[in-house]
Amino acid sequence: MVSLASLEGEIKGVDTSIKKVESQIAEVEEKLSEPGVSEEEKQRLRKEKKQLRKEKEQLRKEKEQLREEKLLLLKKEELRAGAPAAGPWSSAAAAGWGAAASQATANRERMVPRYLVTSTSGRRAFTPLASRLLVTYAHGSHESYKVGMELDVLVNDGTSDKQRRVKARVLGIHSKLDVIFCATAEPIEAPELDFSVRPGEPYLLVGCSNMSGKPFSISHGLISTTLPDKKDRIRGDTPSLPGESGGGCFSAETGKLIAINLATDQKHGDRAALLTVASLRMLLREHHMEEVQALNMPDFVLGDDELTD
Repeated sequence: MVSLASLEGEIKGVDTSIKKVESQIAEVEEKLSEPGVSEEEKQRLRKEKKQLRKEKEQLRKEKEQLREEKLLLLKKEELRAGAPAAGPWSSAAAAGWGAAASQATANRERMVPRYLVTSTSGRRAFTPLASRLLVTYAHGSHESYKVGMELDVLVNDGTSDKQRRVKARVLGIHSKLDVIFCATAEPIEAPELDFSVRPGEPYLLVGCSNMSGKPFSISHGLISTTLPDKKDRIRGDTPSLPGESGGGCFSAETGKLIAINLATDQKHGDRAALLTVASLRMLLREHHMEEVQALNMPDFVLGDDELTD
């Protein structure tokens, strides 16, 4: 198991490597400024400097990820203790805090499944971003989707005791980011959105991987890193199971939607790969401004931190 001491040691090691690279860059710059350097040698030195800068940037990202892992570990220890690590907490107060936090999480567990939308088969997940806007994944079973394509989805909202069928159409496809947006023919219930996310934040991951007969599944986890990868995704510390792609990632503290689950990041310990609500809004703003405004949701695209219908 990774310890705080080992993480702090790794961070110090990366800091040392960064200083070494910075020293090498300074040496290259000094050589470039010397008189009489041939053009061929200058080109070689410039290439070396460019490579060193890339190395420095990679080390900086590695340091940031280690720092986030440290924060995650601190958060886990805090949660295991049942109360915040700092402050004059008595054992009775800590126990009371832990019970209240557990009850709040249980309440949100009952609330967030209403924001799961599925295919008619119940095996593919969609998440409402707004009253007439859904988001889901673009890989696998959704590769056949085309812009304008019509489909039926099942909604788990508070307007009925069971799922109801709603018409939808594909609004936009972004294969490189593994994202598909859909517009519903009628308003559905949508969650509150949170455009910020922090390392160590506890979450509830909603999907349809449950094999017990329920139309939804819920798993718990913590945001392990907010440093985005090449596809702009962050990661949780739990795996993504079949049926969970396209499901919502909700803050266990507030119940607000913070991201959607897209896949399992096999390169980083099979962790859930998440695309934040902030990234989704940016994608809509850049590519689907007119379509979303036509759905009477301009505030969402224009950048207010709360959605108004």
